[in-house]
Amino acid sequence: MSPKTCLFVTALLVPACPGPATQGSTSTDDTTDTSSSSGDPPATSEPTTTESVMTSDPVTDTSEPPPGCGDGQQNGDESDVDCGGSCGACDGGAACGGDDDCKSSKCEANVCFPLLASCLALHEALPELPSGTYPLDPDGDGTGLEFNCDMNPESPGWTEVFSPAVQGAWDPVKEGACGDLGEMYGPYGMGEVLTLDTTAAAVPHTELRVVAEAVVMDSWDAFNDEKIFIKLDDVDIFTQLCDSEAAFSCNQEADVCGNADYSDGVVAISTDPAAHDGDAIALSFTSNLDEAIEEESWGVRAVSVFVK
Repeated sequence: MSPKTCLFVTALLVPACPGPATQGSTSTDDTTDTSSSSGDPPATSEPTTTESVMTSDPVTDTSEPPPGCGDGQQNGDESDVDCGGSCGACDGGAACGGDDDCKSSKCEANVCFPLLASCLALHEALPELPSGTYPLDPDGDGTGLEFNCDMNPESPGWTEVFSPAVQGAWDPVKEGACGDLGEMYGPYGMGEVLTLDTTAAAVPHTELRVVAEAVVMDSWDAFNDEKIFIKLDDVDIFTQLCDSEAAFSCNQEADVCGNADYSDGVVAISTDPAAHDGDAIALSFTSNLDEAIEEESWGVRAVSVFVK
């Protein structure tokens, strides 16, 4: 069996992978340190349906307002009573002189557009709005947070609630790389399950979908019906059959890591919408491989979760 070329590190989000290790290493100290901080490893490509990622930074200015901004009068450079200008952003319906006067970052006909709870509500109010980052107020507390909105005309109104830039509870954490295919969570082998627990950030929704990449390594066999699975609350929402003898099945075109007798590849994943309406999100990534990790394995990266 040829030496493995996958590299592993125990800390998350590092620029390089120090020290080689075999793909089939059984040392839990090197590959399954679940005490590390959580988050997606750097990916070689961004999700194809997004233009940016959600951030938890408030849109509103939390610094102390200047004198006169709480006197119940419209004075100074305010656009409305105690808001606008140097007095901080205004709620929906207040007078404004420009987008900066509004919590929603949108001033229409000198009136602030209201903060809405989701990208779907934003699309329904402004159908021509393109994909991008917009302030939303999912929990209705009057504070806007920026979210990425996927406004693809074929299915607009998706709010990104988890992305490679957002921390999540991954378990068990293995971070490695597969040669030129780049970094990933993995490799994982026969019987192993990688879980992600996150939330919908209070965004109201009835559907959920996942965008990600899977790294497929070594001797996957279509004859044995070997597949990648993504589950939402233990229900399959995605499956992909892979075969190391058919490059088109999972883009296994060249050997870059693991067993030198087999090729490796990256599969782009975009699940169909699945029914979901709670705030807690429990996803799992797994396979039905039947050989040791030295012979066949997988990893994931660039994971984003959208709700609508």
